[in-house]
Amino acid sequence: MQTLTISTYKARGVIRDVAKALGMLSGQVEEMLQGVRWASLSDLLELRDALPELRSNSALRGPQAERFLDLCRRLDGFPTGLSVHLGGLVIGPGR
Repeated sequence: MQTLTISTYKARGVIRDVAKALGMLSGQVEEMLQGVRWASLSDLLELRDALPELRSNSALRGPQAERFLDLCRRLDGFPTGLSVHLGGLVIGPGR
């Protein structure tokens, strides 16, 4: 038996992939990612006004950014890949 690890989108990955699909310039993407760390996009959007590093990021504000982030929000948490976990252990009822 093999155990799989499922990787899912976090804020940085979903922003990068949606921007790439839309043909955005890498400079725009890097500007948008300033202050974005390992969190889901929904957490990022909730904390956007609370955290100083996100509050100062103007690329995450405005009508165009809101439309872009709405596209990203739709993919937030979706699986991005599967990998075999060699040390997996399955716990369940029965055998």
